[in-house]
Amino acid sequence: MGCIRIFLAISVVMAHMGMERKFGLVSGKIAVELFFGISGFYMAMVISRYLAQPRGIGSFYKARYLRLFPAYIVTLLLFIIFYRPIVSISNFSPVVNLYNYFVSFTMIGFRNLKLDRF
Repeated sequence: MGCIRIFLAISVVMAHMGMERKFGLVSGKIAVELFFGISGFYMAMVISRYLAQPRGIGSFYKARYLRLFPAYIVTLLLFIIFYRPIVSISNFSPVVNLYNYFVSFTMIGFRNLKLDRF
């Protein structure tokens, strides 16, 4: 399943570059739909494996948190390091800068909330 997902991800990247026809790949729209369908199937398999264990779904969410949280930390550090130099080059107004800071900081950890079911 991983190889198919990699192929589909490459198809999406090539579609964004306008090169999907050149390599005879599936269209970007179809690749995205298939990628999410396969990913959903894979996540259902993983969750069913955790549900069979005594600890249940709590251990699944703990494992997901420990897997995803380091990426949020790295993203936050990169944001702190590179945001100010990029903003100083772009000459945005202070209001736009404040909005950018607010949006960027409030999105940290968004995927950890249980809002995905809506």
